[in-house]
Order: sequence, then C-alpha cells, then structure tokens
Amino acid sequence: MNNYIAVKNSTLYHMRWIASLLFFILATPAFCSDSAYTNQRLKGYKKLFYLLITAHPAVKSPIEQKLLQHYLSGSGTVYLLTDEEFETLKKTVGQQRQQKHELIQQAASAYYTERVRLDDDPEFGFALGTINCVFESSTGNMISFTDVYDFNKKKKGLRSLRSELYTRMFRLIAPRNSKKFIVTYRAPAFSPVGD
Repeated sequence: MNNYIAVKNSTLYHMRWIASLLFFILATPAFCSDSAYTNQRLKGYKKLFYLLITAHPAVKSPIEQKLLQHYLSGSGTVYLLTDEEFETLKKTVGQQRQQKHELIQQAASAYYTERVRLDDDPEFGFALGTINCVFESSTGNMISFTDVYDFNKKKKGLRSLRSELYTRMFRLIAPRNSKKFIVTYRAPAFSPVGD
C-alpha cells in the first residue's frame, strides 16, 4: 500500500510539473539558437520546448540534450556518437548489464547482441532507454549499439511507470514535425555513405 501511495504522489508531482510546463509553453515567447549536430536553427515552439525540457533537473547530460535537439530539428538522419560518448556509454552498459539485460542472439559467430535497459541511468536514461548492444564473442567487448530515438508506447512491464508516463506526455506535447531517428556508433548498416 505504501508503494502505491509513493507512486501516486510521485505521479502527481510529475503531472503538476507537466501542467506547469504546458502553462509556461503557452505564456512564454521563444528564442532561437543553432543545433550543434544538424546546423539547423530551432525556432518558435521547438526552441521553447527544448529549453523547457532541458530545464528539468533529470535532463542534465550533454548527450541527452544533443539527442533532443537532433530530434526536434526534424531531420530524421542517423546520429553517430563520438568516441568519447561511446566510451561513456560502454562504462554505463557494463554497470547496467548486471541488472537489466536480455540476450537477443548468440550463434556460432564473432558477435552477439543484447538488449540493455538504461531507463534509470542519469547520463543516458532520458535519451536512449533500452538499446541493442553488439559485443564481440571472443572478448565480450561492446563494439557498437543501435537505438531508435522516438517516443513510442511500450507494453506494460517494459518500462518503469515513471518512464512510460514521461514518454507518453512527451509524445503528446512534442512538436508534430519532429522525426524519430537512429542513434548508433560505427554501425556500417546505419552509417551515412562516405563514412
């Protein structure tokens, strides 16, 4: 019963925060700035939306902010992590694999894949959620990953209640011409031609 009350109070807090966010969106003018990755300018509602979401205390890592900006730019192009970002992700995945992972495929091949949940991670939780990691079979080293950056609904139990609420509210109030995209690191199937 106490867990139910705690979840209910937490949900009320987040719903109030979202209501305040919506009020602020309607009452505040927007400003422009450059997108670091796509070199496109976020304008109007998109810029205001970006500023409001990144003002939330849980969205503080640079990668979360970059991916949000890329999503709002509406390009839909593949986002490739830098070497430094990938090294940070590898450390995080190493910690999270102890708790929340699912083997997808392991055959007599040089590689295997696992799904790893990052929902509660402070660095990647608001950006990546559950990712598909590629590991070398011989060493167990993570060499790449893929994820689709979108705000889709998941079946019950695949996300925490809090994460699912955030996802659905975000999808409801996000600008309509924002586009989902693939996030990866040196995955030849997803890399732009010429890389």
